[in-house]
Amino acid sequence: MLKRAFRETRTLISTTFDHDEANPDFVRLVSIENIHRAAHMMRSEAIRDLNVSVIETIAGILERGQAEGVFTRRADPIDVHMLISAFCFFRVSNRHTFGMIFRRDLSEEETMTRHKGMIADAVINYLKA
Repeated sequence: MLKRAFRETRTLISTTFDHDEANPDFVRLVSIENIHRAAHMMRSEAIRDLNVSVIETIAGILERGQAEGVFTRRADPIDVHMLISAFCFFRVSNRHTFGMIFRRDLSEEETMTRHKGMIADAVINYLKA
């Protein structure tokens, strides 16, 4: 039986993955905002607190994983968020260039399923180390 922290981690990754896949305009918007060094975001107080809940969620998952004895690494929730986001975001932001260079369609269902599992395995193995 999978421990709760494992299930929650996989659910969080799946949700992040699916969100980025379903919202390529969001990924493009974030990429453009980075080009502008977050100039527009700095003017918005609402955006500053936007990711507080996801960090709290990750912190809770990490604490449960520690309590269950399945996560032995003490990880920073923001670092874990960045790790998950980096994997999921890259697939969308670099889909066309990566796909052209390696002649691989990242939107194929089989590839997406494999990548979603690979990301979850990588994050969980990092937390178990």
